[in-house]
Amino acid sequence: MPITRKEKQLLDSQREIEWIKRQIEQIEQEERANQEAHKYVIPQDATEEHVTESIQETKAKIDELKSEYDMLCQFNKSKEALAKAVDHQHFTLSALYPRQSDHESMEIKKATEEQINTRDEHVVQFMKTLKKLNKRQKELTEIQQKIMRQHEKNKDISAKVDTLRSNKRKQNANPEATELLQAMNAKRDQISLIRGVLNGIILESGIAWDEDERWLNTMLRIGETLPTF
Repeated sequence: MPITRKEKQLLDSQREIEWIKRQIEQIEQEERANQEAHKYVIPQDATEEHVTESIQETKAKIDELKSEYDMLCQFNKSKEALAKAVDHQHFTLSALYPRQSDHESMEIKKATEEQINTRDEHVVQFMKTLKKLNKRQKELTEIQQKIMRQHEKNKDISAKVDTLRSNKRKQNANPEATELLQAMNAKRDQISLIRGVLNGIILESGIAWDEDERWLNTMLRIGETLPTF
């Protein structure tokens, strides 16, 4: 039994929906593959804040397109249900009122065609948006690659700066000043040792140093922190 025109239109709609689903799945697979890229670079006139905003805007656009796709699928389901209801109504009216006027048939046909035209408009709009999405996906991938490459360059620059600073400190070192500082630190250690010995002798002698101002000042000076050179 040959299919009716309405059934053919419904089959065409279903095939278009399946094709759109495959396009969406392909985009999502490409997105997941792009996320695995690990070498990137950004142009000199772009800031990280600008890049982050661009990524967020692109992700928001992707979510918006997915939402539009869901709405389109829901619309097609409603349209198919409406077409089936129209068919059932048509057969019912034909059985109850065999002499149905051509005017009523034309109205039903017109309403169905309007629904199909609306569907086609949504499909065209979706394809335009899908094309824009593909362009944004490519831009997002390039931005991510640029970011990672710039991070690698920044690490190399930081390492070179640290090396230059270390070499500069070595060049500015004065041998005579270094020798003098070493001698001063050695003398400081010697004084600290003598202070410790003197403090032990005073404590073991039983002198009431806390009751005598001269001995108290001596103990306080022994306890003072020596300067570090």
